[in-house]
Formats: sequence, C-alpha cells, structure tokens
Amino acid sequence: MTLGALTNITDASPLGKMRMLKSGSTQSMTTMQAGLNDRPGWAAMLLSRRWGSLAGFLACAGLLGFAFYLQYVKGLQPCPLCMLQRVAVASTGLLFLLAAIHHPARVGAWIYAGLTALVSLAGAGVATRHVWLQYTPAEKRPACGPGLDFLLSAFGPLEALRRTLRGSGECGAVEWTFLSLSIPEWTLGAFIALAAWAVFLAARK
Repeated sequence: MTLGALTNITDASPLGKMRMLKSGSTQSMTTMQAGLNDRPGWAAMLLSRRWGSLAGFLACAGLLGFAFYLQYVKGLQPCPLCMLQRVAVASTGLLFLLAAIHHPARVGAWIYAGLTALVSLAGAGVATRHVWLQYTPAEKRPACGPGLDFLLSAFGPLEALRRTLRGSGECGAVEWTFLSLSIPEWTLGAFIALAAWAVFLAARK
C-alpha cells in the first residue's frame, strides 16, 4: 500500500476527520482575530478626536431636532428655562463642530474640551434648576411670568437671565415623560454625558 493511500485512509477515519475539523476551526479563529486587529472599525473611528467631535455635534443636533419636534408637532411650548437649555445645547454643538473642523493638536484639543465642558455644565445647572422646580409643590413655585423674548427686550440680558433662572410657574409643569423621566431630567443627563465625552476625546492620543 502506498503512502498516499495510507494517508487517505487515515484522513477518512473519525479521528482524522476530527483533526481536520479542529485544524480548520483554529485557522478560522486566527483569520477572524487578524481581521479584527487589522481593521480600524467604527469604534476606532468614533473614538478619534475628529470623528468623536462630529458625533458630539450630531448628538446636539439630534437633541435640538427632538425639541423642535415636541414644540411644532406635539404642541409643547418651551418655557424660559427650556429656551436657555436649547441655547446651551446649540453652543455645545457648535463647539464640537469647530473642534471637528479645526482638529487641533493636544493643547488646542484641551481648550476646546474645556470650553465645551464649561458650556455643557452650565446647561446642566439650568436643567438642575428646572428639575428642582418640577419637584417643588405647585403652591410654592414662582408665579408664571413673561417669555424670554419679553424679558430680554424689557430688562436686558443680565436681568433677563437672573429672572429666567429664578424660574416661573410654567417651568414646573411636567408635560412629557419617557421612562418616567421628564424633559429636563433627560437634558441634564445629556449635558453631563456631553461634558464627559468632550474631556474623554481630549485625553485621546
């Protein structure tokens, strides 16, 4: 019997088939791991500073888009504190966009991150005040006041900001919830996440 025939008989045996199956499985796993190591993938691209900043901008754009959807489709009118939070979201998104376009080196990245985190945390402060008003009993809330546009035209930006942060009665109304959380509660979480994301991106190499 020739050596080739003996090899074929060995390969055709159950033990030989098990060896071939194990060898093929090992080669497949090796190929898969090499592909994962060589391919940058969505995760690596998203975690880069430029694409991560663009993702932050898109997140802010999505938040504003949903706010306009609630206003113009669902008919929920924003209170003065809601408007301030919109300004903070828009400013945060603009900083993310500028960081993505500029794509600075390490020092510049930290400057953008500091500004973005500062604006986001300021928005978080407004959202915290808004949440506090929602948990305040109705009889203890401030009286309903004029809109932000009137306050700006009548008192100027600084006094309008002070009066807005004090809140008014309509700011305490809960008109929409998701998973038992109101709009400012979701916005508060979003602001904290955006600030953390900005600092995380700046720390990337």
